[in-house]
Amino acid sequence: MIDIPEEQEQREYTIDLTKDGNVAFMSSAGYGKTIFLMTTVLSLALQNQVESLHFYILDFGNSALIPLNALPHTADYILYDDTEKLGKFINIIQEEIAHRKKKMMMRKKMKKRKML
Repeated sequence: MIDIPEEQEQREYTIDLTKDGNVAFMSSAGYGKTIFLMTTVLSLALQNQVESLHFYILDFGNSALIPLNALPHTADYILYDDTEKLGKFINIIQEEIAHRKKKMMMRKKMKKRKML
């Protein structure tokens, strides 16, 4: 639900990650960040096989997301003071970015060859 105080209304809100891509949700304390993340992660876990979806949960707040660590989809749960795990996560992300860039370059080269 999304709250629209000016209209004194609440509406259902959906996110299509396949169409919209990444999502950032920011707000002050007490405005539902934890509920939003819990709902999103649990919904995704219910709809996807473990082999198809992995969560790296970075909890830099009050550890309210710790129950998500029990999901089989959770690859790792990282707290703000766990520098070793955070370093490993950063390496994983950098490797994934490099891998995707390489794939994109290969696709571009294939398209160019087809055009010739």
